Amino acid sequence: MRFRNTVLYLIMILYTAHVSAISTIVSELSSDPSIGVSGSGLIFTVNFIGYILFALPCGALSDKFGKKPILLSALAGMILFFPLFAVAEPFALRCVMMFFLGGCGGIVNCITASYIGDINPQNPDYYTNLLQSIACIGAILSPFLLSLLITVEIEWKYYYFILAAITLVLALLLLTFPKSQSGGGSGFSFRKAVTAFKGAAFPLICLCMFCYTGAEVAAWGWLSSLLQTEFGSNVLLSGLGVSLFWLGMAVGRYLCGLLLKKFTLRQLIIALSVLTTAVTLFAIFCKSTWLFLILAVAMGLTCSSIFPFLSSYGASQTHLGTGISFTLLMVCGNTGSATVPYAMGLLSDVTGMSASLILPLVLFAAVPVIILLLSRTKKTAQN
Repeated sequence: MRFRNTVLYLIMILYTAHVSAISTIVSELSSDPSIGVSGSGLIFTVNFIGYILFALPCGALSDKFGKKPILLSALAGMILFFPLFAVAEPFALRCVMMFFLGGCGGIVNCITASYIGDINPQNPDYYTNLLQSIACIGAILSPFLLSLLITVEIEWKYYYFILAAITLVLALLLLTFPKSQSGGGSGFSFRKAVTAFKGAAFPLICLCMFCYTGAEVAAWGWLSSLLQTEFGSNVLLSGLGVSLFWLGMAVGRYLCGLLLKKFTLRQLIIALSVLTTAVTLFAIFCKSTWLFLILAVAMGLTCSSIFPFLSSYGASQTHLGTGISFTLLMVCGNTGSATVPYAMGLLSDVTGMSASLILPLVLFAAVPVIILLLSRTKKTAQN
C-alpha cells in the first residue's frame, strides 16, 4: 500500500509540475512579436478547455473499465504530447498539443485524487488531503527549475522531454498495481446535472468556483510575465516568484486544515477571499520587486484552501452525490481558468500588466459577496 501511495503522490506532483510550468512558458512565448502577450494567453485557455472536455467523461469511464487503465491511458498521452508540444511549430499547432496535454492532465488529476481513496479505504479523507498537500511540491519546484534551465541557456523545450521521461517511469510503476475493479456506478448524468441547478444555492457556488479559479490561475499564471515586464526581473527571479506563490499555497493548506477545527467552511471561505482581495489590491500598486515577491507568498497563503473549501461547501448545497457535484464544480472552475487568464492578457495590452490585476481583484472580491448573498437567500426562503 505504501508503494502504491508513493506512486500516486509522484503522479500528482508530475501533474502540478506541468500546470505550474505554463506560467514560465507563456512568459517565454510572449516575447515572440508574432504571438505577443494576449496571444500567448491562449495556452491557458486551450489547456483548461482540454481539462474540461476530458474530465467530464473520465469518471464514467473509470466506473466501467477501472481507474488503472484510464490513468495509464492518460499517462501514455502525456508521454506523447509533452515532446510534441516542445517541437510543435507554428504556435497554433502548439496550442493543439497543449489542448491534449490539458485533457490528459484533467484525467490524471481527477483519477489520481479518487484512486488514493480507493486504496486507503480505512481513512480516505486523510490520504486525499495529504495527496493535495504533497502535490504542491511539483508546483513549487517546476517554475524555478524551468527558469534555471533557461538562465543557463538550455531551451525550455528540453524540460518537456524530461517530463515525458519521468512520465514513462511512473507509467511503468503504475503497471505493477493490481487490476483495479470497476465501480459499477452510474457515472456522469446530464439529466442529474440539470436538476442540480434548480434553486439558487448550488448555482451560486458554481459561480464562486468560476470567479475564484479563474482569478487564481490568472494571478499566478501571469506572475512570471508581470515580474519581467513591470519589474525588469530576470527569468530566474520571475520563476522564483511563481514558486513562492505555491510555497505559500502549501503552507496555507496545512494551516487551514488546523483552522477547520475552530471555524466553519463558510467563515473560512469569506475570510480567505477578503484577505486575497486585499493582497491583490496591494500588488496592483506595489513598486518594489522584493515586496512583490512577499505579496506572492501572501497570495498563496490566502488563496490556499479556497478551492477545496468551495468544493466541499458546494457539494453540501445539493442533493446530488459527491461525484457528480464535484464534477460540475470542477467544470465551472476550469471554465474560469480557460477564460479569465486570456481576458487578463487582453486587458494587459491596454492597461499594462500590473493594472490588469484589477480583473482577478474583482473576481476574488465577488466570492465573499456571493457567499453572503447565498446566506441571505436562504434566510429569505426560510421566512
